[in-house]
Amino acid sequence: MLEFIGAVFMMVVSWKLYKKMGREGWEGIVPLYSAYVLFDILYGNGWRCLFLLIPFYNIYIACKLAIDLAHAFNKETAFGIGLIFLAPVFMAILAFDNNSVFRDGSLANNQADILDSISQRAVELGSDAVDKVKEATVKDNAAKLEKLKALYDQGALTEEEYNAKRAEIIAKM
Repeated sequence: MLEFIGAVFMMVVSWKLYKKMGREGWEGIVPLYSAYVLFDILYGNGWRCLFLLIPFYNIYIACKLAIDLAHAFNKETAFGIGLIFLAPVFMAILAFDNNSVFRDGSLANNQADILDSISQRAVELGSDAVDKVKEATVKDNAAKLEKLKALYDQGALTEEEYNAKRAEIIAKM
């Protein structure tokens, strides 16, 4: 299950990253083609991605690619090293950080797409759920206060106990 969640998260990250680079989001999640597009964006020739097939040289190319990607987003070389060793974390930073702008920002694809509508709907659903939980908590605390008042009126609680419990319930609101 964790692998699935991680894979979906990385797909979302790639989608957002490619949109920042001025491409369509889906280009970031298609295997092999996404590498071609990335090399095309950074080096002007997508076929250079075939260098990744050369043993040992591919390590150099992958490291250079990570550092060049960091530089394309106006980040330091140290950020590129972070991309090498902790790619999911640093790619997420590039994708979701508003300060991470690809080159001068003029290429960014700001057109709404399916990912934007899904994320907007998720935010709406999340805020609705939070509102419902808050409403239920308020109703629950109001019912507790009514029961507490009834116990006090019946003489089951002293005034000190009543005031202490009442203050505790109100503090939770």
